Amino acid sequence: MSHSIYYFAIAPQNRLYQQLCEDKATYILLARAICQYDFEIFNCIENNNDPADLEGIDNVLEPLIEEFPDAFPTKDQAVKIVQRFQTDVKNYSIDTARLSSHLYPEIERRLIEILSSSSDKDSELISQLIWSQNLLDPHGIYPSNVHQIHQISSPVVQAGATLLRDIPPEILFNISEYLPTGDEAEDSIRRREFYINANWDDDDVDEYQKWWNLYLQAAEAQNEVLTVIS
Repeated sequence: MSHSIYYFAIAPQNRLYQQLCEDKATYILLARAICQYDFEIFNCIENNNDPADLEGIDNVLEPLIEEFPDAFPTKDQAVKIVQRFQTDVKNYSIDTARLSSHLYPEIERRLIEILSSSSDKDSELISQLIWSQNLLDPHGIYPSNVHQIHQISSPVVQAGATLLRDIPPEILFNISEYLPTGDEAEDSIRRREFYINANWDDDDVDEYQKWWNLYLQAAEAQNEVLTVIS
């Protein structure tokens, strides 16, 4: 099965970070929020005045209750836990970057290729930026099939951003190899043709741009990066 990797920058001293380390339910819900999974959990509860009576809510919450009864003992408690989580994160943007399954091996290959004259440590660093550094599993959930959170430490984020800063999308995708005409419509057509010939497309470039920006901004803020595979 193909999986995407989702990336989320957060400060270690952030209250939400502390909660995910201390509270199993927060860990489980945040993992799903990062990878944009099970949004119906949040939507059906947020948009209903009496979630306990919402038709079909059992189908939404039962998987959580069945798999993690210690974190979500009953339906009523599960509703309250999700509502509390929504309150906790409403002032914190769950803004993520994603690398699709077909893209992250190609990005890893291209980055290592561009850095071919660098040391083996740089290749290892690139792999950590994409695949993560450590499993963050304070609640002993592993090896459950829950969406597990992995972490990339602030020092690794800093070192990685130093490498990535010189490899923006136009370098990674060799966009500079075609000469713009100055005509916006014509350039858009030529750019799309170039991506097709190079086996890239605009979505691939957008994904890398967001991933690249996330690391540079995380490094500037001295944040860690959390990842979830989904």
